[in-house]
Order: sequence, then structure tokens, then C-alpha cells
Amino acid sequence: MTPSNAEGGATRDVVLVLDGDVEVVLWCMDGMADPDLRVVDALARLQLAARQVGGAIRLRNPCERLRALLDLVGLSSVFPDIVVDGADAPGGEGSAS
Repeated sequence: MTPSNAEGGATRDVVLVLDGDVEVVLWCMDGMADPDLRVVDALARLQLAARQVGGAIRLRNPCERLRALLDLVGLSSVFPDIVVDGADAPGGEGSAS
């Protein structure tokens, strides 16, 4: 799913191809400035599918609106490991830890 697919209302299938013992997929959210409940629904379904095969999805750089939507619908605990790059990251500027 790309931001234009999610925000434009078009639906597309997403296939994650995992090779080997991959347990976590980092889902980059850069560029999604105005996510809505369709995006939240799609992310929840992806997380469910990942967990069914023993994996997980982490969100990278989600905007505040997406974080608020996840909290509003009670799904913030489904995505507990949010990764933030840059000055907002714990540990200072440019840190990803």
C-alpha cells in the first residue's frame, strides 16, 4: 500500500515476501500526511496477517494523526514498537534507537 492508494480510496492487495527467518517488517510511513480510518484498517489487517505467520509489523515515522487514530480506535497496543528517525527519536538528532 502506498499513500496514494490509501488516501485515494483505491484498494490494492499487499503481498509481503519474507525470505528466511524474518520476524519483523519495518513499514515506512514517510509521506503519508493525512491518513484516515481506511489506512488504520489496512494496517491492522497487515499486522494480523503478519502475526498469524509469527511475525510483526513496526511503523516507521508515522505522523501524529496516524498515532492519534490508532489510539482513538484502540489499536495503539497493536503497534507498540513505533520507530522514529531524526530529531524526534529517543537518543537525539539522527538517532534511530
